[in-house]
Amino acid sequence: MNTHEKITQRGWYDIGKHFLRIFLPLAIFVGSLTVLFYYRDVNTVLQAVKQGELYKVDSQVKTIGSRFASIVSDLQFLALQSELTEYLQDKTTINLNKLARELELFAAIKKIYAQIQFIDAEGAEQVRIQLGDGQPVSIPRDRLASGIGGSCFGPALGMAAGNIYISGFAAVKGSQEDADIPAIHFCAPVFGIDGDRHGVVVLSHPLSHLLNDLQSTAQQSDGRSFLVNGAGEFLVTAMEGDQAGQQPSFAQESIEKIFGPTWQKIKTTESGQFTTAQGLISFNTIYPFGSITPEGSAFIGESSLAQAKNSWKTISFVPEKNLDKWPEKILNRILLLYSVCLIIIAITSVMLARTSLRRQNAETALRESEEELRAINEAAANAIIAIDNNKNVLHWNPAAEKLFQYTAEEVVEKPITSIISPPKHQSSFTKLSRKFKLPMETEGMEAKTIELYGYKRDGTEFPVEVSFSAFKKGEQWHTVGIIRDITARRLMEKEVLRANKFESLGVLSSGIAHDFNNLLTAIIGNINLVSKLSGMSADSLELLKNAEKASRRAKALTQQLLTFSKEGMPVRKTTAISELIEDSVEFALHGSSLVHRFEIPDDLLLVDIDASQIGHVVQNLVTNSRQAIKGSGVIHISCRNILAGEDEELPVQLSGNFIAITIRDTGRGIREKDMPKIFDPYFTTKEMGSGLGLTIAHSIIQRHDGHITVDSQENKGSMFTVYLPAAVDQHLPKEHDKKKGKGKRFRIMVVDGEEMLLNIAGRMLVHLGHECVCAKSAREALDTYKHLWKTGSPVDGVIVDLTLPGGMGGKETAGAIFDINSEARIIVASGYANDPVMVDFDEYGFCAAIAKPFDMDELAEVIETVLE
Repeated sequence: MNTHEKITQRGWYDIGKHFLRIFLPLAIFVGSLTVLFYYRDVNTVLQAVKQGELYKVDSQVKTIGSRFASIVSDLQFLALQSELTEYLQDKTTINLNKLARELELFAAIKKIYAQIQFIDAEGAEQVRIQLGDGQPVSIPRDRLASGIGGSCFGPALGMAAGNIYISGFAAVKGSQEDADIPAIHFCAPVFGIDGDRHGVVVLSHPLSHLLNDLQSTAQQSDGRSFLVNGAGEFLVTAMEGDQAGQQPSFAQESIEKIFGPTWQKIKTTESGQFTTAQGLISFNTIYPFGSITPEGSAFIGESSLAQAKNSWKTISFVPEKNLDKWPEKILNRILLLYSVCLIIIAITSVMLARTSLRRQNAETALRESEEELRAINEAAANAIIAIDNNKNVLHWNPAAEKLFQYTAEEVVEKPITSIISPPKHQSSFTKLSRKFKLPMETEGMEAKTIELYGYKRDGTEFPVEVSFSAFKKGEQWHTVGIIRDITARRLMEKEVLRANKFESLGVLSSGIAHDFNNLLTAIIGNINLVSKLSGMSADSLELLKNAEKASRRAKALTQQLLTFSKEGMPVRKTTAISELIEDSVEFALHGSSLVHRFEIPDDLLLVDIDASQIGHVVQNLVTNSRQAIKGSGVIHISCRNILAGEDEELPVQLSGNFIAITIRDTGRGIREKDMPKIFDPYFTTKEMGSGLGLTIAHSIIQRHDGHITVDSQENKGSMFTVYLPAAVDQHLPKEHDKKKGKGKRFRIMVVDGEEMLLNIAGRMLVHLGHECVCAKSAREALDTYKHLWKTGSPVDGVIVDLTLPGGMGGKETAGAIFDINSEARIIVASGYANDPVMVDFDEYGFCAAIAKPFDMDELAEVIETVLE
């Protein structure tokens, strides 16, 4: 597991802890409220159910009572109809038909009676009206024999005027013989003018209407409604799960079976509500005849039993299983609500946990940031200070104490100008303060850097660089500044300026050396040619030799100038170094009165070196010794061989055969504190020194795989020792025999931008017996080479200058010639002897390299080496 995953896991762990701290108390609190709400809602619902059941039975009492009152009113209306009176006065067929039509019209208007009958005092049906397909139908006389029997005719005929008899539940034949309609018969006696009873009017009301009344008032109820008459017969509404349109039951024992012992209490109580093991029972009493009491009925003298038989009970029964579903529903609803609340609490807790964790992390980060800033402030190498709007010091770190030599207790709450700004610069500091005060107070201030002067406790004045910015604390702007001592930087800037001057001088020297080499090539070439002329006197030849020697010395000077300007790669040759050392020392001490002594053995090993660069090293070391000696003194130059396995130890990084060159002087020596820095660029203790001499010497020796050491004591002189590896082959290269033009004749193309060099090179080649083809530019050389190649007279070799006019140099020209002839023999020439192309010419495709200035013998040698 990587660090990032650990951090992520830790973060989730912290979020989880914060989440539980927030979630659990809220979940428990909401759970407690949920339990309270559950019991409250259960009680509320149960109370509402009880109230609803009471309201339902009350509504049923009113609805059924209203229907009974309407039926009684209809019955009384029919008993007093004029048609009935006419028929009783004159019992003719015409009047009977008129009575039948009147009853038929009444049935068509009401449509709530299954059958309407008029039965005379002898018990014979005179009229029967039945509903058939929704329409009343008169039954023919020959079918009036059935009647309603003694079950209600007798009691009804014996009642007083104005009283009504209601039968038990009965069946009425419909328009078809097999269609029975459960109904109730309402009967009223009919009296004539003479006060005699002439018969009974019967209205048969279908029980389905009463059942609809019960159902209409019980639509929102979970219970079953019962309508029980005084005889214990009952109607019952369908309950959930029952079949629709269930017909009423007429079995008296069934109602007692349903309610058990409770039924006796219901019968003897007018209204009430009981909760039993079976369920919730609510009931009320209906008196079918309204204000007509049982004492005025046919049951006079029958006490409470008569009242019970003439009263009805409406009962609502909610089974226990229906009561139990409400707590379950409430529990489901509460649990759903609780689950939603838990989800909301969980989401809120996660958000609060993350917010809390972020706040905690922010506080931790703030503390860590403060600790980090404190550590940075304590460990900072630069002085860090803070000042208020009145320039009084608020903060002063240890680096400031070290820089200004004042402790924090000495400067805090004191003006900064009296501490870091020298008196002569006070006005400048004040002006700068005013300059930045206005924008700081109005719109803030971006970070700025300025240079001032500091003032230490001991009175030392020194340059400082101040980077400062503003921040607002309360209603005031404060400034924080970082102060750096730039004394060393100022010195470095001066040294860099001097280095830039030396670099510019190096570029200039390089150009001068190149041009000078071109001129020396022409001079040496002309001297060579003149010296070959016949008839020259001995004095003239001597003068020409002196001129040639001076030119070669000038060549060495230009080589040194190139080495100074650009530390190029060494062009190594196996060399006997004795003469080089002597010449270099003589050159460095030319014009000096100092004494120098050589100790160079005759058997000094040969070395593979770039003679000009090693000579430059010796000259630099001898020059340093010369400058270190004030007045008279002696410089000792000694050499020795160090063979592998001898007792004398080489520096630790060297092994094998070496020579050691030691240059020892009697000068003022080097201070011990300066010893580690003497090879650093630009380090010097001389007022006019460049600080590059020893650096260049050290670099040259390293490129020769050698080493340089120094041993010095102040006022006791210095000793520098240079170690150079001995050549593997201890034989000097053989000198080629100078055939002086007697070899094979070649056609050679010379490409150079200097016409003077072309002329002298051409004349030198002609003198050597060769044919010369000249070209002043790369384009001219390519055109000429291609033409000679196509015509079958190609050149045998090409000498091309590395620097050509027109943008195409020697390397590019050689590449284009190789495209024409891949086996071309090309020699590169340049006044920049240290150029990488001159050092590693074969890596660039050239066959040889010849450095300018060259003489006729060097030209002949390179031609013989490449072309023969």
